[in-house]
Amino acid sequence: MKASPADPLRDVALFAALPQAARADLAAGGVRRTLAAGEWLFRAGEPGGCLYVVVSGRLDVVGGDGSVLREVARGGAVGELALLTGEPRSAAVRARRDSELLEIAAAAFDAVLRRDPQLSLAVARHLAAVLRASRALVPAGPPPTPTTIAVLAPRDWSDALAAALRTFGTVHVLDEATAGESPGWVGAVDRAETAGGQVLLVADSPRPEPPHPASPTPARGRPPPPPATAGAWEAFCRRQADRVVAVGARRPDPARVARSLAGRALGVVLSGGGARGLAHVGVLAALEESGLTVDRVGGCSMGALIGAQFALGRSPAEIRERCRDELVRRNPLGDYTVPRVALTRGRRGRAMLERLFGDARIEDMPRDFFCVSSDLVAGTLNVHRSGRVADAVAASVALPGIVPPVRVGERLLVDGGVLDNLPVAEMAATGEGPVIAVDVTARFDPAAQAGIRETLLRTLTLGSSDTAAAAQAHADVVIEPDVQGIGLLDFARLDELVARGRAAAEAAELPT
Repeated sequence: MKASPADPLRDVALFAALPQAARADLAAGGVRRTLAAGEWLFRAGEPGGCLYVVVSGRLDVVGGDGSVLREVARGGAVGELALLTGEPRSAAVRARRDSELLEIAAAAFDAVLRRDPQLSLAVARHLAAVLRASRALVPAGPPPTPTTIAVLAPRDWSDALAAALRTFGTVHVLDEATAGESPGWVGAVDRAETAGGQVLLVADSPRPEPPHPASPTPARGRPPPPPATAGAWEAFCRRQADRVVAVGARRPDPARVARSLAGRALGVVLSGGGARGLAHVGVLAALEESGLTVDRVGGCSMGALIGAQFALGRSPAEIRERCRDELVRRNPLGDYTVPRVALTRGRRGRAMLERLFGDARIEDMPRDFFCVSSDLVAGTLNVHRSGRVADAVAASVALPGIVPPVRVGERLLVDGGVLDNLPVAEMAATGEGPVIAVDVTARFDPAAQAGIRETLLRTLTLGSSDTAAAAQAHADVVIEPDVQGIGLLDFARLDELVARGRAAAEAAELPT
């Protein structure tokens, strides 16, 4: 069947109830317009003399603070409220992808409005719906599972990724040969998206090598702009994608990347808690034995120390023995000094981290990893997702008053537990899959006697966000090992703590 000029209006809520003839009149009075990815259609405050229907591509509605309020896909419309009310634009609109739009001016709209009473009724209903929705207009939460993914990698790796993604659903693969001539590339992508499932836009051999070859670009904001040296097809793939996966010399496991892109990558977040954090080792052991595959790890303080080792590929049994050697036998907090900024020099702790992690870098680890520290200068939470593992963990475990702060440029970094002892929100924000939170922030026993180090450690988490509330709000499963009666410096109770962590994980209802 031959396409009608009115077809783009058929799926627009404002025009869906109109007769075909009225939609045809509106389409005839419209003008086709193309918008390149990243280009602004209009800004907030500008006059609203027309509305736009998305024929192909996608647009972002952007709030005053730069956050994306909503995404408008094929068949959607923007700018209608300003046209109907005569008020200035209330938000800005930018092309997320190369887009083709149908611009309908106020004069063409008014002409149909005067002739067709059904449009008047549709306008009234649409305005009521928009006004109701505007009361709850807030920035979107975690990004949805990406529909269109640019894969800049050797073809054999791209094929392996497509095969892994097909275990979760339908996948369409487009490369430069199958997409046809360049004027039709946008249409080819649009047809593939309309067919359902995920779309892979495959370009061979990325340029330049990405800084983090093991992970897709997070779907927060826009994908990175194409490099100046990119070919036309590669540049197009980058502009059209919800996510960009670029693979350099080090090839990540395509199955792991597929789980992330399909929203099936299991994440585990480990809280701080001094020696009580050794229970994390037992939790990780139980998770592995249950058959779960952990792809992402986040942590704070002791959770960062344990989690970084797990992300590096060490087994829970190996982590247990490393902790026995470093925390029980060597005592990293034993180099006391005359306190000017801290009770210890911090040299033993730093030597421990160098032995544990050497020159390993976060971006090269087999599992995705992040940890958090607190910036004493800015008073903000600092998230470490790149750089040397030893440096990131050093900041996350720098207990105020016990270990000297870590200086990075103008920043002074200390234990992340000062601001967020269980950074579940950071893990959940990417929307890559379910999240398990492990909380060892036990309530303190006021009757227990505590020395100066124990008192400082207890004070540490008083200003932190409520870990229980954070876990319940953002995690799919919360595991809380029984750590009552164990001091924050009772590292010698390693085996008991590992057993308690294992028991708590085995009793939890784990995701499938």
